[in-house]
Amino acid sequence: MKGRRKLFFRIILLGFFLLCIGACSSESEKKSQVDDEKKETKQVEDKKAKKDKGIPTDEELIAVLDKNLETMQAGDIEGYMSTIHDESPSYESTKQLIEQIASQYTFDIEISDVEVVEKSVDEAKVTFTQRTMKVKGPEYKNNEVKGYHILKPYKGKWKIYESAQSSVQYLDENGNPVEDTSGVTGPDVPAFNPGTGDNVYFSEIEKLNFTIDERNWKLDYYDEDTNNGMAIAEFVLENETVENWSELYTIHYYEDGKLYSTPESFISNMDAAIREEVTGQIDFQSYDVTAEEGFYEFYIHDDQIEQNQHEVARLFYAGDDMFLVRYTRIGEPMDDATKMKWVTSLKQVTAGQ
Repeated sequence: MKGRRKLFFRIILLGFFLLCIGACSSESEKKSQVDDEKKETKQVEDKKAKKDKGIPTDEELIAVLDKNLETMQAGDIEGYMSTIHDESPSYESTKQLIEQIASQYTFDIEISDVEVVEKSVDEAKVTFTQRTMKVKGPEYKNNEVKGYHILKPYKGKWKIYESAQSSVQYLDENGNPVEDTSGVTGPDVPAFNPGTGDNVYFSEIEKLNFTIDERNWKLDYYDEDTNNGMAIAEFVLENETVENWSELYTIHYYEDGKLYSTPESFISNMDAAIREEVTGQIDFQSYDVTAEEGFYEFYIHDDQIEQNQHEVARLFYAGDDMFLVRYTRIGEPMDDATKMKWVTSLKQVTAGQ
């Protein structure tokens, strides 16, 4: 009925409008222009208000980080996991890690330099500096990490979807920085020594900040292929060699790797390549795969050539370059606590300047 009523009044007013058109045209156009401008302005304001309605405040986002920290220090696993996005690719591994940490450690954690650098209705990025000091528990390297959290909404609540660290500074028991000139930490670890030759990519591997563990390791093998932009460095325990080892720590470097492969496709190809070579049984799985990094593990057993072995690995980008860091152990599968220890260690590897 409303549409028909508008048409009726339009016909009635037409005659009156024709009489007034000469005198009223300029005023009518002006009024019409003003009305259109008002209408357009209101549409823009309504659209902006609707958009702004879903954008979180800085305080809302920082409150998530505060709760994340408080529950971590209190050992409140349920509370901690309530700050993690339910659809995060890291959800399950984060839960396993926090359960392990809560059962073994007590930490003094401080967070500072918190800044919301990006936010929209769908995603927010918050940078931070976190200082973690062990109060009690097994061997642990105190550290200060600079990084960022990506938060996304889930059923009306903002939660941490993924996290990344840009740098790690290890600290002594008094909180003072510990110098690391070799790139590998641990007692009496030999400095990098790739041998003779024109090693184009070795400096890229040397810039990595990483810890193997408290034992003495040595770089026993290094090689690179400049034609294809690749390099490999293999570390073994001081009394072993790459020809005869029980544990192996490997770093792969791929120049401009980000331009050619995603973590998902790289890991998928790795799975296929291993299955093609192995004649025995292989259990392979990937997890925590995002646009910037990914993890995988496999256990090979009952092979005619290869010894039984368990490997955990992490792939990540540094600018346009790509690194793959792997820890491999001969023998039976690692128990969950040991595996999580190495996954945590791999997560702490960062590329320096």
